[in-house]
Amino acid sequence: MLLNQYNSVLSGSARGFDKSQIRDFNSWCKETKLFKSVEGHPNAFGVSIELNNVEKLPSIEDINIEQLNNKEAIKHDVDWTFGADYEKFN
Repeated sequence: MLLNQYNSVLSGSARGFDKSQIRDFNSWCKETKLFKSVEGHPNAFGVSIELNNVEKLPSIEDINIEQLNNKEAIKHDVDWTFGADYEKFN
């Protein structure tokens, strides 16, 4: 996801990865019930989320635990992860 902050809302676009265990990233975002909007294709779409809901999103570790419980899980190396500490970037 690439998001810009407008007051208390982050909005932008998201892309899925066809080799990920999350086959439909759009639906996954909707299922969290944390986003204000999720509109577009399964793996290419626009999103918006309230700033206070970002902290409620599952962590990379939580998502990986879910994948490990799935016998068809695929391991992916991650180059960078970014937290929700926006103070550092302002």
